[in-house]
Amino acid sequence: MATKPTRASKERRLAGKQQRGKIKQTRSRKPDFE
Repeated sequence: MATKPTRASKERRLAGKQQRGKIKQTRSRKPDFE
């Protein structure tokens, strides 16, 4: 890829962060969900 992967990696990191936050919220809300 000739384009800079910085933007893609940033978006990827952001998505991972959001996913982690969601999982954390659900876990704290329903500890028996896991």
